[in-house]
Amino acid sequence: MAWVVVGIAGLALYLLHGTQYDALWWCVLAAGALFLLTAMVVRKAYEMAAQRFAAMSGFTVADIYAARMPFHAFGEHDARVVGFCIKSNMLLAVISILLSGAGIYLSATKSEGQPGTTGKSASGTRPEQRAGDAYPSIEAFFRSLEYLNSLQLMTKKPNRADPQGDIDLMKTLAGKAVSEGSKVQASKLDDLYMGWGSHFRNEFLIGARTLLQGLVDLDKTEFGRADAYFARWDTWYREHHQAIFLTLHRKFGFEVSKE
Repeated sequence: MAWVVVGIAGLALYLLHGTQYDALWWCVLAAGALFLLTAMVVRKAYEMAAQRFAAMSGFTVADIYAARMPFHAFGEHDARVVGFCIKSNMLLAVISILLSGAGIYLSATKSEGQPGTTGKSASGTRPEQRAGDAYPSIEAFFRSLEYLNSLQLMTKKPNRADPQGDIDLMKTLAGKAVSEGSKVQASKLDDLYMGWGSHFRNEFLIGARTLLQGLVDLDKTEFGRADAYFARWDTWYREHHQAIFLTLHRKFGFEVSKE
């Protein structure tokens, strides 16, 4: 019964603050512990039955172990007791697995919003409401990245029919990346994940401003400086972005891409 409580506690903790991976962990913990308990019970029951049989039959316990005598050879009572132990613990294991499976199912079906969307968390509170005054910085961060990604896609476009038009569009996109990035309060992001806001401000945002200036002046030196800033940002962000996304999901219920 204790392990059913473990399964219920795992499901409750998941519902309050967790993911499908937490539910799966509780499933493995509860079921694994039950199987181990079953094995220990069977081993102890066999040992006790063997000792009783040895006292009555004249065989030694070592002889019984060596012969690998089945439980039913000790008597119907011992066989029934062991059978009940095995069946009851297997049933409890199945119950624990079902409880954890319910957590996995809820994780797959609950509706949670993305940054800038109107989705709701399982509690009915919108993620942006749960994020509070940190939400504008989170939203501006992702918008700034989107604008720069659009600009980088343009630089890979072959056979430009209107180079000047493309440059003007790149300046517009770079300007929007800078504008959105300037709305980010680095301290708000740092409070959520250490170094997030500081690296964004000191590497990404400076790189975006440098790139914008390079597009205005058509200065290759500025382009090179911008690339250096972006390279430092990319190195840090590639290592930490999944942890950032997981933090947003667990704290506020945002459902974000892990790519």
